[in-house]
Amino acid sequence: MKARQQGFAAFVLTAAAAGAMAQTPPPAEPEKLKEVSVVSTRTERDLNEVPNTVTVINSDDIQKGQVQDIGDLIRYEPNISVRSESQRRFGNGSFNIGGIDGNRVLIQVDGVRIGDEFSYGSSLLNGVGRDTVDLDTLKRVEILRGPGSAIYGSDALGGVVSYTTKDPSDYMKQTDKDVYFGVHSGYASADRSFTNGFTFATGREAVQGYLYYSRRIGHETSNRGDIDVQGPTRTAANPQNYLQESLLGKIVFKPAAGQQFKLTLEDRSTRADTNVLSGVTGLPRVTDLQGYDKAQRSRISLEHEWLQPASWVNALRWNAYGQQTNNYQRSVQTRSGTSSTCSGTTTGTNTCILDLNTTFNQSIVGGNASLEHLFALGNSSNRLTWGADASKSTTFEQRNGGRLNVTTGAYTTTITPDPAFPVHDFPTSDTWLKGLFDERLQLIGGLRYDSYRLTPRSDAVFQANNAANAANLAAAQEITANALSPKFGATYKLNKVWSAFANYAYGFRAPSALEAQAAFLYPGA
Repeated sequence: MKARQQGFAAFVLTAAAAGAMAQTPPPAEPEKLKEVSVVSTRTERDLNEVPNTVTVINSDDIQKGQVQDIGDLIRYEPNISVRSESQRRFGNGSFNIGGIDGNRVLIQVDGVRIGDEFSYGSSLLNGVGRDTVDLDTLKRVEILRGPGSAIYGSDALGGVVSYTTKDPSDYMKQTDKDVYFGVHSGYASADRSFTNGFTFATGREAVQGYLYYSRRIGHETSNRGDIDVQGPTRTAANPQNYLQESLLGKIVFKPAAGQQFKLTLEDRSTRADTNVLSGVTGLPRVTDLQGYDKAQRSRISLEHEWLQPASWVNALRWNAYGQQTNNYQRSVQTRSGTSSTCSGTTTGTNTCILDLNTTFNQSIVGGNASLEHLFALGNSSNRLTWGADASKSTTFEQRNGGRLNVTTGAYTTTITPDPAFPVHDFPTSDTWLKGLFDERLQLIGGLRYDSYRLTPRSDAVFQANNAANAANLAAAQEITANALSPKFGATYKLNKVWSAFANYAYGFRAPSALEAQAAFLYPGA
């Protein structure tokens, strides 16, 4: 059965007002400029001169395509897909580029890495995707196919998906007044969702700013599954209600020509309640499974761009940021006609409720800086780009809950094979990523050096879990690694229309805290 309905009907209504709510016709459309790419080399280059396969999707493409999520975003792109199972509680997973997906594809917004995808045990109980950006706030999306570690370091093994949010000028250019105000509403039949929101922007000269807010209420995404039963044979979507809210604010300050600062605040939250009918009778005593899930990503970042700050530097750019991603998932399972110990398989006369929850949080602070220098060698023009990245992320995971025998009133926080809840499946860990890179362009060569260190902080909760399952779990250890990521590419213009390119790139990926430290124990019955 096909899990996702590709075709859907959508209705979008937008309105804009300038000044004192007076409607003003937009200025004449400017001449269309050449499409450029930034993700491939961290500098703007004509898309036809980049020795990589890069897809650029702009805001007009998103609007005209009535894009609702990342699955819609790439539905016409060859060799790129998004794992999205309508039976799952947690929606879209991540991008798959050339058969490589999950945390092996780097996703960033305004140069800030999106948090990790997470799954542990049954996908019906635990899972965190990476569809955490409101696509209506984007002016462009760039997708780099193939390894990008020479520029971005770890996680860019399969490719890079880079989001760029809109600036106040993207709204102000639609009016000749000092204030822009727009409202938008929409409906998508695929999940029967309604979207409402507004955008406010102001400023013309040295200071500009804008505020965007959107609220979306919907249900499960319909599919072509026609088996509407309880249990693992179900192919119809699980009933679901969800709420998404997005907030984005940005202030741009231009103290002088060729120089600007950008301060960005972003918050995106999702709440979903799911009747997990496909999880019922997976064990014969299970008669009901309800899921209650929350996710939130908040970011603050400060960017600075300075063109021609010195005679030997053509551009200086830096970015400092902090981001917090919080995920909470609660599963309430009812077992009927079961034993006094609430077995999932053994018949009895008891009714039990298992109330379990998982918390997965990541915080990251970091920054990057780059310098760009143009120079000539003989008859060739060249560009040297070099810089550094550094970030520290902290990853926290915990499972908690208990089991109530409704018939006898007995309650326990110990559910085999785990010790008494709460438990950490891996210790809270700090991960440091540091990288130096440089890239020379016309013949494009790049080399990046990365230093990686993961430091677990084993607390009493993890030590208890480790002691109870000593045969299956190893003691947490610090992991350090270094990596060199080379890259070489060349473009050759055959004529004014056609060009050919060749590219070699080496990628690497450092393991996450979950991958390096965790082991899954199947509880059985």
